[in-house]
Amino acid sequence: MVTRSPIRGLVASGRTDSGVHALGQVVAFYTDAEISLPEFAYSVSGVLRDEVAIVKAALVPDNFHPRKSALKKRYEYHILYRPNPPVLDAGRAWHVRGPLDIKLMQDEAAVLVGLSDFRSMQGKGCAARTTERTIFKSELIWNPPHLTYVVEGEGFLKQMVRNIVGTLVGRGRGVLTSPVSEILAARDRRKAGVTAPGHGLTLVWVEYEPEFMELLKI
Repeated sequence: MVTRSPIRGLVASGRTDSGVHALGQVVAFYTDAEISLPEFAYSVSGVLRDEVAIVKAALVPDNFHPRKSALKKRYEYHILYRPNPPVLDAGRAWHVRGPLDIKLMQDEAAVLVGLSDFRSMQGKGCAARTTERTIFKSELIWNPPHLTYVVEGEGFLKQMVRNIVGTLVGRGRGVLTSPVSEILAARDRRKAGVTAPGHGLTLVWVEYEPEFMELLKI
């Protein structure tokens, strides 16, 4: 997205840690240059081949901000649950072995829907003013041998989704004996599970007001 407002540098809809993927990342920057949007998208995609592809470039109004204007975001985390190592899923899923109580994990994922304090799921160095977040959807889908955690929310803390997944796996393995509700209530990162690897996580899409979504249409 290209804006005429004085946004400094490149501003994205949200941060993605090292190894994390994005299908629908939205980035804006300010320019006073006259550019051809199709040529710009093609050229940058060529320079960043195999790393980044710009699927749509558009001019946006001054009141648009990739992060502040966002209403909802969807992330998916992919787990390959089987003894054999990944091949086609390499670099795209967390390989988990050993017994898992999938039904328990699914029940625990559902607990996260609603407004909660996610301090226990907050990554180190997070500078957010508040740790409360509203989750609209939280479910774990089992399609053997793949487990996919789907979460939609108004916003997320640093490494929040990865820490949620690590906590769900910890519960499924029996390593964590406290239910997710108690882990959240503790407001203590040490009570939650490990941080799941970044390569299993994908930012799927970001939702904005209809006027902005129209500009994002491919």
